[in-house]
Amino acid sequence: MVFILSDAADVTTNFVIDWLSHFDSDFIRFNREDQLFAVNIKFGDSNDMSMFLIDNEKFVEIELNSVKSFWYRRGDFMIGHPVSKELKKYQHILSKEWSCVKEYLHFMLEQKKSLGSFFKEHMHNKLITLQKAKDIGLLIPQTAVLSNKEGIGESKLITKSIGNIFMIQYNGMFQSVGTQRVEQRNLDDLGDWFFPTLFQNEVEKEFEARIFFINDEYYAMAIFSQLDDTTSLDFRNYNMAKPNRVVPYSLPNDVKNKLQALMQELDLNTGSIDMIVTPEGDHVFLEVNPTGQFGWVSHNCNYFIEKRIASWLSEKS
Repeated sequence: MVFILSDAADVTTNFVIDWLSHFDSDFIRFNREDQLFAVNIKFGDSNDMSMFLIDNEKFVEIELNSVKSFWYRRGDFMIGHPVSKELKKYQHILSKEWSCVKEYLHFMLEQKKSLGSFFKEHMHNKLITLQKAKDIGLLIPQTAVLSNKEGIGESKLITKSIGNIFMIQYNGMFQSVGTQRVEQRNLDDLGDWFFPTLFQNEVEKEFEARIFFINDEYYAMAIFSQLDDTTSLDFRNYNMAKPNRVVPYSLPNDVKNKLQALMQELDLNTGSIDMIVTPEGDHVFLEVNPTGQFGWVSHNCNYFIEKRIASWLSEKS
């Protein structure tokens, strides 16, 4: 049986499940929105593990020993067992207790044939990844994390979150904070000292590349984002009225070999990589997202990545 941990809004999971159904493979999908009612774990010769869900007011038992392969797409396990009034004041303690249990569930599932990792997703650090990429020989943007203006040079700069893209509430709306150019007025608004902030030299680009990898296979797409003022800095500043032109792209072998070395160093067997290709043909590494989106790469380039994932999970060709 294939076990998938995802979230309800992830449509790429739906497409992978379509292929699993085509291969006539048994599977269970668990979303972060679902709640476990109970967990039974027995240590011993059999090492039995069961999770209990409530579906239409009926208990449904999932025997984890029957799981042959596991795909961590995203999400987590949430416990939904009611807590008595007497214990509610100890909710913070119960949360820590549950964290130990759910981490064990992740650990045991990842001992099976698995794709993706809860631990590697939540422990992933962009700064460490940039350092490792540089050490392996990949080109990276000139990067600094600064708390004062003294280290800021005269080059054209961009700034973005040090961690994952996050949402903030602004003017009554939730907005994502992505890549932004650093203007002089931004620097003028800063005091002499400020919270550690990431600055990078802006890299001139011929196009951007989004690369999805699964084990040693790399599926690359060129994104001509520089042709549109809306997306010229970052393709994720989407222009829905006039989407960027995208085409399949073949990575040079030396770049692919260095990426493979980096993914081995990070111990990742899947994820999405962002790069810039300069007018001179240099490939500049930006970041890797262990649970990054890949559906649009698959569909726009006819890569059928969802079929590849399903066949790997189910061992069907």
